[in-house]
Order: sequence, then C-alpha cells, then structure tokens
Amino acid sequence: MSMGNSGTHLISYTIRLVDRTNRERDIFEIADMMRRDLATLPEIYRYEVTPGGSGGMGTGSADIEMDVLGYNLDDAAVVSAQIMEIMKNTEGLRDVKISREDYMPQLKVEFDRAKLSMNGLNITNAATAVRNRINGVTATQFREDGEEYDIVVKNDLKFRTNIDDIKSIMLYNNMGKAVRLSEVADVIEDFAPPSIEHLDRERVIKVSGAIYKRALGDIAADINKEVAKITLPSGIAVKMTGAFEEQQESFADMFTLLLLVVMLTYIVMAAQFESFRDPFIIMLSLPFAFTGVFVALWITGTSLSLIALIGAVMLVGIVVKNGIVLIDYINLNKERGMSVMRAVVSGGKSRLRPVLMTTITTILGMAPMAIGIGEGSEIWQPMGIAIIGGLAVSTILTLVVIPTIYTSLNVRDIKKIRKAHLKSLQ
Repeated sequence: MSMGNSGTHLISYTIRLVDRTNRERDIFEIADMMRRDLATLPEIYRYEVTPGGSGGMGTGSADIEMDVLGYNLDDAAVVSAQIMEIMKNTEGLRDVKISREDYMPQLKVEFDRAKLSMNGLNITNAATAVRNRINGVTATQFREDGEEYDIVVKNDLKFRTNIDDIKSIMLYNNMGKAVRLSEVADVIEDFAPPSIEHLDRERVIKVSGAIYKRALGDIAADINKEVAKITLPSGIAVKMTGAFEEQQESFADMFTLLLLVVMLTYIVMAAQFESFRDPFIIMLSLPFAFTGVFVALWITGTSLSLIALIGAVMLVGIVVKNGIVLIDYINLNKERGMSVMRAVVSGGKSRLRPVLMTTITTILGMAPMAIGIGEGSEIWQPMGIAIIGGLAVSTILTLVVIPTIYTSLNVRDIKKIRKAHLKSLQ
C-alpha cells in the first residue's frame, strides 16, 4: 500500500508475498481483499493498493488517465470530480484517484495598487518584503571550522502565527517611511491546492485508475462515452492519456514495423526466386496467418496486446518459410520437365511431411508459453496463443491455397503445353 507521499499522517507498506506456487490467490485477489478491509476502517481517509508494485514491464498494474486541462482551478476541480465518479463506476478499474491533493488553508495577501503608489511602494517590493518576513531571507553566512551556516532573518514565530500578525508587518518605502501591510493590502483566509501540476504550460488535474481483468480498449470506450455527456465549462478540455495513449502509440509503431517486415521479406524472396510472381503467391498465406491470430485470441478470451502483435510479426518469417519450401520444390519439378499440374501435385505430396513437422514442433514449443506455465508466464501468454493460432490456420490453408493460386497463375503455361501437345498429335 502506498500513498506516494511522506508525512506523520501517512502510512506506506511494501508487502512481499510467498511464491505463486505456495498460495492459492493471485496478487490481484489479495489486493481486492485488502481494499475491502481498508474500506471498513473509519480512521483511513484515502488509500491505494498497487498489486505488483509501480514499475517495470508487467510487474504492476497499468493505469488509465484522464487529463483535465484548464486555468480555472474551480472549474477543473468540478470536472475532475465528475470524471472520478465515472471511472469509479466503470467496470475493470480499481484505485481511482485525483492527482491534485486536498485544498489547504492559507492566508492570501491582495495588494491595492493605488494605495501602494500613494505610499511610494510597488507590488514587487511589497510582496518581497512580506515573503522575507514570513519565510526569511539569508542575510549572511557563519563560518566555523571550515563549515558554513546560513543566517536566516525573519519574524519570530510568535509574530507570524495569526492573521493579525501578518497585517501588522511593516513595509518601508525608498524614503524610509513605514507603512503597515493592512493599510495597502487585504489579508484574507483562503483555500488552495498544495501544488499545481502543469502539462505543456497548462494547468492539469490527472484522474487515474488501475486496470483490472478487463481489456484496456473496452474501459477507454466506456469512459469516453460517459465523459462525452459532461458539459465542459469554457476553457476546460479533457484528454485520455496513460496506458491507453501508450497503447495507441505502440500499436501504430507495431503496424508500421509489420508493414516494413512484409516489404523486406517480399524483396528478399523476389531476389532469391528472380521473380515477382512466386513471392506474391507465398505472401498470400499471411492474411490467413493473421486471421488465425485473431481467431485464437477470440477463442481464448485474450485481448489484443503489444505482446500478441509481436507474435504476429514473428509469424511473418515462420509462415513464409513453409510457402518457400513448397514453391521451391514445385519450381524444381517444373525444371525437371514435369507439367504444372504434376509439379504441383508432386510438390504437395513430397513437402507435406516437412511442412507439418516444422509446424507441429513450433506449436509444441510454444505450448508451455500459451498455457501459461510458471511464474510471470501471463506476460508472454498472448504471444504463444497468437503464434499457435496463426501457424495452425496458415499451415492448413497454405497446403491448399498456395498450390491452387500457383496453378491459376500458371494457366498460360498449361495452355501452351496443351497446344504443343495438340500440334504434335496433328
């Protein structure tokens, strides 16, 4: 349990659990039990339970954030409170919190510029004098035995305790004339946040929640749907950030990488086969592989994640390899004088066993990852599921689709052979 701050009124615990094999509950179930227990304690005003810690890949829970941007503190606070209620009522979120801490009482000095001018003062000098009387100013340094100590001059504590003490602070103009603060300013009691966060030079309040047993995209869609119903005051904007923004950026990078991998693979195969047609036939097996990825994720109830996309990128090389083995042997049969049909049939028969063997061994190798055996295996489980699903579907369809497409694209060669055969018979 961590509150992210320090103080005599705050408690921070770090709890180390026994090995996963020696307990029946996972860290998220234990965290839920702790939340229920903490909610029953009236002495606790606010709490946060972070399963797995707060950093590292897959070690902690991801957070989804809503940034409320705006200069007006009161309007931003109202909107952030509404968003906080929406996120609390959204399925799949835990530990919803607002980054801005509770408002604290303070004394606010409002200067009257006209009165300052009449007394030969300006707002800069007056504000500096008040700050120095309360916070102190370093007048000089005391040196002893090679050590330096700052000498800070400020009003004694008993002369800066209440509002009347502040009003009695004396200000001096350039002529040496003393003026009480109460004569040129109003000192009022007010409330303000301890600190104000900024994002791109704008004031911001962050409302965040930990994701729990639900897809990030579904949570984001539900939140955006409800936030769209809020009537935002003028000058206030709301933006979703956190894990959702990182996911969108990661997905965009992965799709760009996938496109680059496909292009480079095609270029390499075109150089090896010295043909644009044969690599094109082989690349047609990729859509079936990606279909298998999505089907496998859907059947297992696994959400599409960055790890699953990495598995999809890996599939490009694995799936293409089976097509290369098949097309290369078919071309070899054609060079030996076989017709297109005989070359395709012979190639399919002779390469069936090697393709199935490589596929089965790869699937068996990925099975422990897909099943999720061992501690921390849930991180890589989507990759195993994606590779097994894509490889199984693509292999089955590759053995049927690639020979069919190859034969269709070589219709001209078949027609030439038939014409030559008819002429020989005549």
